[in-house]
Amino acid sequence: MRLMKFEKYTKKLKKKDLESLIDIIKQENNESILANLSKSNISKFINQVIISSELNLFVIKKNKIIGYAVVAKKPHFLISNFENLKYYFLIDLVTNLKFITLFNIFLTKVNIDDLFINKKNKILISKSHNLNLLAIEKNHQSKGIGKRFLNYIMKKIKKDAQMITCETNNLRSNLFYKNKLNFRNIGIRIRLPNIMKIMIKKL
Repeated sequence: MRLMKFEKYTKKLKKKDLESLIDIIKQENNESILANLSKSNISKFINQVIISSELNLFVIKKNKIIGYAVVAKKPHFLISNFENLKYYFLIDLVTNLKFITLFNIFLTKVNIDDLFINKKNKILISKSHNLNLLAIEKNHQSKGIGKRFLNYIMKKIKKDAQMITCETNNLRSNLFYKNKLNFRNIGIRIRLPNIMKIMIKKL
């Protein structure tokens, strides 16, 4: 059995690794916009992250990919990097009747989702790196891997970042970031079905 390995991915994923990653996204990030897309469009998203100089894909490998994270150098890069794909994503969501996901996109577009974040923290968030997505296969959770993985990521980005933010949608995740990694809450973001808590950490 191979040892566990953390790495930043900069080349195209092999088919087996891509399938493993899509399965993790679908199962563990099932409330995310990404998980509600077709496998074809998730593949497009992942490939765009890999080739972008403004986004990073980190993975955990143990014979296969068992976890991943997507980090943006600034939150708005998560929109600007997918301008050429937005219509594919939109048609996908409409065709598959993903109305809650579409509503969440609408909230973001009209800036209603940030209604409960004060101006100072909005500026802070806009200038920080953003941990947009993170997931680990269920049978590898609660083993300390997530903490080690995030410490690896934060060490990798520290030379280019002063702060990193993330969003959590449940108490377990919130406590993990707060107690294990010293993140703090700085506001909430309106999302359905769950309100997201925004957390930040100085690097």
